[in-house]
Amino acid sequence: MQPGYSKDYAVKAQLTEARQHLDRAKSLLLSENPSCAEGAAAALETIRGSLQAFLTWHGLNLPEDTPLSTLGSSAIVLARSLETFIHLALPVERLVEELRDKKHLNVNDREAAQAAYYTARNLLSAVAGELPVHLYPSSKPYNLQDQVV
Repeated sequence: MQPGYSKDYAVKAQLTEARQHLDRAKSLLLSENPSCAEGAAAALETIRGSLQAFLTWHGLNLPEDTPLSTLGSSAIVLARSLETFIHLALPVERLVEELRDKKHLNVNDREAAQAAYYTARNLLSAVAGELPVHLYPSSKPYNLQDQVV
């Protein structure tokens, strides 16, 4: 959290940025020439941002380069309801690395990138449900009906 900013402001900013990454992931995966590696990377940024926002709300201001596993385990200690979502999100980090290294993607890679999007969307929604409603960047929580086709 930057000096001079309230915790509410910092958390709202982190949630807004996480939502922007999620929207970017969706647009990358839905484009005429889908970029699965970039879409999965944007989903990973959504996951990281969601966890950072949750931890910031609870007074844990960890550096941006904190390993995802550390962010996840720290969040689980504070809210066991996030455990399943976090365990599903952890493999996205490895997926991003694998997709970046591939020259040619197959159907399984595209499906994995879409699954990363859904995982990020679900985690963001679960995190938002654990925070006070006034912290949502908009007037309503994240829509679980938001789909990539």
